Amino acid sequence: MKRLGTFVFATFGIFLVTILTCQAGDNDICACYNKNHGQLRVVSDPSECTKPEIPITLYGSTEEMTSKLACVTGSIEPETGFSVVEIRNQQNIIIDDWTTVFDIVELTDEDGGPIYGLVCRDGWVNTGCSIDIEGQGDFPNSVVDISQHNNGCYSEYNDNQTMTIYTTCCKIVVVPAE
Repeated sequence: MKRLGTFVFATFGIFLVTILTCQAGDNDICACYNKNHGQLRVVSDPSECTKPEIPITLYGSTEEMTSKLACVTGSIEPETGFSVVEIRNQQNIIIDDWTTVFDIVELTDEDGGPIYGLVCRDGWVNTGCSIDIEGQGDFPNSVVDISQHNNGCYSEYNDNQTMTIYTTCCKIVVVPAE
């Protein structure tokens, strides 16, 4: 009899915890947490949780969200020794530190000459490369598209050139809806 009472109490307790645990409001999410391997899955009702799962509520989690394409254009040039990135344009994001988006790369060509590159860091995707070579015409005619390589833009450099390498890096960001 003691076992039956414990079973009924435990069953009622689990039912009560399930009902109380996932009483989601308008901005809340019901989810099931698998205590065996830590997986969390979103459900519309706590009754969808299986035996090894515990129903939980994530409060204030579903405010209107949207995704946007965030892009940052940066440039490097010989005047700074190709060591500083100037942020030229930002869309749907504000970057305070260029090192969160870009890496500067210096390589050598087969003749030992320098090749400079501006590369998008992990999590960012290179979407455009161009170079502005002084003496090649007036802007914007002096700007030429260059090929992308290893998620960045590269160009050979000689001391007789004044050039600027431009790289645009983009990623999807999730932001509250306006």
